[in-house]
Amino acid sequence: MQYLYFWCNYQTGVIAEVAEFASYIRTHADELGVPAEVQDGFEQYSRFESLLFYSFIYRNAPLARIKLKEKELIVRFCNVDDTQLLNVVERFGRERQFAPDFRIYITNYHTLLRRICRWQDFPGVAR
Repeated sequence: MQYLYFWCNYQTGVIAEVAEFASYIRTHADELGVPAEVQDGFEQYSRFESLLFYSFIYRNAPLARIKLKEKELIVRFCNVDDTQLLNVVERFGRERQFAPDFRIYITNYHTLLRRICRWQDFPGVAR
């Protein structure tokens, strides 16, 4: 199984499945709730500067990138507080009925912390 890709606005809970991260956000930022002043900054990054572009987005908009594979979820975002993101990830996992041993990797570029756990150990998941 290949990865499935998603952009997530963790403040609004909007999640959009995408074919490719950079081109999607450039054309659908309004739908994801990216403020106009942040969108104005997109043009300073070429399509070859994806890491810088994602860093700009993480710092300036409540967005996370999500990659989903058969038995793992990888989430990257940047915020001092991860509560809203964890709530969205929990909803996402419940909707997709993650198995107890499903692996979750969350990287917070603000705190430089990485959370690695199984779904059964995810915060808030009823046991």
